[in-house]
Amino acid sequence: MTEQTIPHNRVPARRPALTVGMLPAPGLATDMNKQVIDDLVKLLAHHVDDRYRWQVSPTTDPLIGAQGDTTHILAKAEEYKPNQQWHYVVCVTDLPMLRSGRLVVAEISVERGVAVLSLPALGALRLKRKLREAVLQLINELHHGSSNAARLQQQQHVNRQHRSRLQRGLRKLSARNLVGKRVADQFAPIIRERVTRDVREIDVRFIAPHRFRGFYTLLVGMVRANQPLSLIPTFRRVLAVAFASGAYALIYQQIWLLSDDYGSGRLIALMCCAISAMVAWFIIDHHLWARQYDRISPLYGRIYNLTTVFTLLIGVIHYYIMLVVLFLVTVGLLVTPALFTQALGHDISWLNYPRLAWLAASIATIAGTLGGSLESDDTVRNATYGYRQRARYQQAREAERFQPGEDDEY
Repeated sequence: MTEQTIPHNRVPARRPALTVGMLPAPGLATDMNKQVIDDLVKLLAHHVDDRYRWQVSPTTDPLIGAQGDTTHILAKAEEYKPNQQWHYVVCVTDLPMLRSGRLVVAEISVERGVAVLSLPALGALRLKRKLREAVLQLINELHHGSSNAARLQQQQHVNRQHRSRLQRGLRKLSARNLVGKRVADQFAPIIRERVTRDVREIDVRFIAPHRFRGFYTLLVGMVRANQPLSLIPTFRRVLAVAFASGAYALIYQQIWLLSDDYGSGRLIALMCCAISAMVAWFIIDHHLWARQYDRISPLYGRIYNLTTVFTLLIGVIHYYIMLVVLFLVTVGLLVTPALFTQALGHDISWLNYPRLAWLAASIATIAGTLGGSLESDDTVRNATYGYRQRARYQQAREAERFQPGEDDEY
């Protein structure tokens, strides 16, 4: 396609159409893609090229979320282009992309007209804004080219649009930045580098130069992509077992005496032990730890394992808070102030009730940890990266296996 056939200062009455294919992975990538599509349709003409009528076509593909290798993703995207009549393709995966131990945020192949973006590498905050700006930049480079001259020419276009107030709220004023610069974004900056020699035919790569801060941002992004709050329904049987155990323990006045005797430090230590025990039991019982035989590289394995731990930790903390609230209501209804005073042998304050509920929740969590075995393996494993990656890859392979060929009969 030749972009120079239409002068910039002359917009035809009927503009030719350009279609951008958005190819997100299932899950958060697809959800975020749906939120930015309408904005992209409005912004592409202003930010990229107003000589064309832009269209955005989304399609979810499980292989985009099953491969961390750009080579396979590029090949998959190229299969879509002629069938869907796409001019450019932006693949959005929720997996990390690593090159020689460096965290890659996005890669661009101008020749193929395909770009790949790792959504978790953008972090967890302002994700909609970052995704929108990143996609605009990737399409910008695919359309105009990635040479220094092309970037300089596009920077002049961006400056003109900013002066004419056509940026529509975008703070991205550089034709070389993947996302706009905010104060919080300086913690883990993203830099652009040209790739002169690469077997994957990559022209431009956006990377996180600071290893620790980049991997911290990636980890937070992966935990958000796992959507840990979706685990809460998973704990319904565990919650039932724990509440029944704790409610039975409240019958005995020894737990009342312990709640009065324990200091805050001991209660906090007991809470941490209970939460840690439940997280560890879920990992062990449901085989969530990525091991060597999983054929995952050591670095990928460590990232997946950390993501699993923090995902479960957030879910268990929310479960624990719900348990405390349930026991606080139960204690308030069943334990009268007179009975509480008689059991303790001294006057009580309002703090005695939350302390008793706090202790009961910790004891119930330890007792209810075994209830984690009641949950389905698939239900728990779907919230972890290692398992979800393999499941998506298997799903994609089965779809390709059963796809009818030219000579197949329906």
